[in-house]
Amino acid sequence: MSDAMLYVAAWVESWKASVLQGLEDGERGQGMVEYGLILGLVSIAAIAIMVLLGGQIGTRFTAIRVALGGTP
Repeated sequence: MSDAMLYVAAWVESWKASVLQGLEDGERGQGMVEYGLILGLVSIAAIAIMVLLGGQIGTRFTAIRVALGGTP
């Protein structure tokens, strides 16, 4: 797993904990707005990572497929 993917995974876990804590504090409306904003940011980050690493990921899957006896 690349460093960028590990960073995003750690960030999502941290965010999830803070959202759950916010819901427990009774700030439900504000928490939902924050949830929506963060969900949007995570979506943008995921799309950016896929765009930046898409070619590399495709190349690796092709290499794996060829190594397993598939066609390129």
